[in-house]
Amino acid sequence: MARVAKNCSTSLQNEHQWRDCARGPDIGQVLSPLVDFFELCSPRLNTDAVACNVVKGLPITWQPFKSIDDSMVRGSVVINRTTWFVMKDAANPASPVVMLADADLGLYLQRLWELRDRNLIYVLPTIVLLLFVLTAYMVYVVMRPIRLMEETLSTLDFKNIHEKTEIQTPYVEFQKLAKVYRDLLKRLDASYENAKRFASDAAHELRTPLSILRGNVERLIPEMPNGSSHQMYLQNLGDEVDRLILITEKLLMLSRADSNSLTLDIEQVDLSGLLNDLIEDAESFYTHIKFIKDIQEGVVWPCDRSLIEQLINNLYSNAIKYNFSHSGWIEFRLSATAQEVKLVVMNSSSDISANLSEKAFERFYRGDASRTRRSVDGLGLGLSICREIVHAHGGLITLETPSPYVVSLVVSLPTNL
Repeated sequence: MARVAKNCSTSLQNEHQWRDCARGPDIGQVLSPLVDFFELCSPRLNTDAVACNVVKGLPITWQPFKSIDDSMVRGSVVINRTTWFVMKDAANPASPVVMLADADLGLYLQRLWELRDRNLIYVLPTIVLLLFVLTAYMVYVVMRPIRLMEETLSTLDFKNIHEKTEIQTPYVEFQKLAKVYRDLLKRLDASYENAKRFASDAAHELRTPLSILRGNVERLIPEMPNGSSHQMYLQNLGDEVDRLILITEKLLMLSRADSNSLTLDIEQVDLSGLLNDLIEDAESFYTHIKFIKDIQEGVVWPCDRSLIEQLINNLYSNAIKYNFSHSGWIEFRLSATAQEVKLVVMNSSSDISANLSEKAFERFYRGDASRTRRSVDGLGLGLSICREIVHAHGGLITLETPSPYVVSLVVSLPTNL
């Protein structure tokens, strides 16, 4: 009001000009519509408004409006129970008196709050959505290096750790962290290489002295009196030497598999005939076990014969060892499609561990709860070797427990290597 009264005193000859002048500086601003509620009282306009006529005869206590100009004065009057705010330029006697009713001011504020509420309905969700999008984008940008490192590290294993030492870091801030990971991978690779080399060297070095020891024991056994305690001791010693030789052979094979040096001699193998011969021989040795077969005829597959025979023998041996002492059963299934060859060896069993599916392929893990040779003979390396043989042929082996007393080993192999 003070600015209008001061700046538009030259436009008093025409009310439209005066209102254009009053509204001009506020166009586009929140207070611009308030000008429509102003009443202009000026002698030049011969204003007939009741409020203007009344205010002319009322004594008004004028006070300077120092925040605008010292020459501007303001006051208030009550007309017909309505409070009016008035303002004029005291330095100019011809200055108009600008009036604003308290009720009009309240109406204007009400409209202003309605406008605010209406805008909030549309603006606030938009702001929230934009903030959410911005936050998601910032998280994406910040987490991108972590995702790249995660993608690299998730593909690591001991067979390719030396090939994946480089980690992408698009931001300088993550280069130090990436360097720490690279150094860690190099140390792990070096440690693993030392462990593999030790296992391989130990297996190589033990084979010769163990073979010599076994030969000497075999020569001494006939020289002892038949049935004597000394002959029994030598026989037991020979059995233990054979066991050590078997362990070294299996460790050597696992060491070669770990170093990706397990070579395959590929030839066409009749898997159907191989399994049928195995079951025929097994039925004559283990009469207390029922053998069930569901073998597709004529399944010929290109593979390494010696390794596949070892795979089948290990699966068969495990099924025998961990079967029931009486009235047990073993089921063999073999099928082939254009995409894969599938072999399933299922057997009855007792005392199946709750975590057998997770730990069955760990080296030196024994499925029997006691893990002693008194209960089940074995080394705990059979399924580990099976897994390496299957992986060398590009396949997958899994252990399942369909019921509390049934164990199933499923081997899936690609039809074409």
